[in-house]
Amino acid sequence: MPNFVFSRLERLYLTLESTYGQAVAPGNDNACRLIKASMDNEIPTLVRRDKFGSFTPPSGVRGRVRAKWNYEGSLVNGSGGVPDADVLWQLLFSNASSGGVYTLSKASTVSANLWDYRDPSTAAQRVALGAVMSSATINLGQDIAEWQCEGEAMYVNNSLFFSTSDTTQKGGLVSFPAEPGSPVTHGGIIAGFTGSLTVDGITLATIRTATIKVETGVALVHDTFGTYYSTGIERGTRKVTFGFNMYEDDSSGQETIYAAAESKALINASCQIGTVTGSIFTFALTGIQLDAPTRDDSQLRFAVVYPDATAHGSGVGEDELTLTVS
Repeated sequence: MPNFVFSRLERLYLTLESTYGQAVAPGNDNACRLIKASMDNEIPTLVRRDKFGSFTPPSGVRGRVRAKWNYEGSLVNGSGGVPDADVLWQLLFSNASSGGVYTLSKASTVSANLWDYRDPSTAAQRVALGAVMSSATINLGQDIAEWQCEGEAMYVNNSLFFSTSDTTQKGGLVSFPAEPGSPVTHGGIIAGFTGSLTVDGITLATIRTATIKVETGVALVHDTFGTYYSTGIERGTRKVTFGFNMYEDDSSGQETIYAAAESKALINASCQIGTVTGSIFTFALTGIQLDAPTRDDSQLRFAVVYPDATAHGSGVGEDELTLTVS
């Protein structure tokens, strides 16, 4: 009788590639906690459009390979300001952290491997090769601080099909790596409703929730002649947005923020999640142009809702978002 594969018994490891599409086997220190992760190939069937004198559809052939992945997990710090999910943060910022600080970069674009191991060991163990991030979302106000991200990959291979895979699908490996024997993860729980939010220099005492969304502009090249697989990475304009809602009051601070939305002045925001040293994530956004708010009367108090607005940076480029882990 076959063994079931229980979703609770899943472990994720993250490694950075030095060459696009070339696998880097995981070690114990590459382990990363997760709430859920998925990685799957999307392989279309190509069918001719010709008429053929019948109502029965013809068979097709294999098309170009695309792969998708997504991740959901807790915000957790590791050692030295490097979270367990450091590789994913590097995909987001296209940059490694320096002293626990992640800054955006245009100088490089990184790709990664997502290794997914499950019990029993005879089930398909998977890896997403040539993975890049397309978007991410960070929320303030949750019970437990969490975030989500997703992207593309060159190919998702697995241990069951590895021996019959072609050279590209193997990513330079000669065999599918066994799971490391002693995975190490770090970090304590961060209460997602603790911290602070400052907008235009004003600390919002009545904040309820806030959301930071990032569209990286990073994508894979899928239209190269002579191959079924993506051949590299391309980039477009990045988009970072910030939205929040708070209980309405008659303070001068709220009036100042409303005036900034009316005038479209460029303002900054700082969103700190967590208050315990060693488990604090602080996101700084620069050059936000707020959209006009709406007022929500569905609760006992009025709430002011500022929709997602784009951060444009200070004008020098690559500085619309910064993350400090402390």
